Amino acid sequence: MTYKSIYLPATLTEQVKDYITSVIDWLEKEHKLESTDGMAIYTLAESYNTYLMAQEVIERQGLTILGAHGGVTTNPAVKIARDSKLDAISIARDFGLTLASRGRIKETAKAVEPSPLQMLISQSN
Repeated sequence: MTYKSIYLPATLTEQVKDYITSVIDWLEKEHKLESTDGMAIYTLAESYNTYLMAQEVIERQGLTILGAHGGVTTNPAVKIARDSKLDAISIARDFGLTLASRGRIKETAKAVEPSPLQMLISQSN
């Protein structure tokens, strides 16, 4: 699947497709999307999709399963869900897609912008 020249995994659920297209649209609107962001967007989509698939397995099978030797063990989907969720959150944070990271990015942008006094001084020189 390709959306606005960003290649995405073909196996995405509709929920992930909707989310990723809204992310791409928002990043474009904010003028934050670069051509080099394709791999990170792809990985975000893939991680979120994997998380949702693992969650479905956990809902069907439960948090524990019978192990190879008959004992109860943690369902491997629990680790897959946790790891893919952490990957997705990390990438989302890098793009300013979480509430906390959006605030930090805005504060950093304000710190970079020259103040009116700085602009006046630079024009005077």
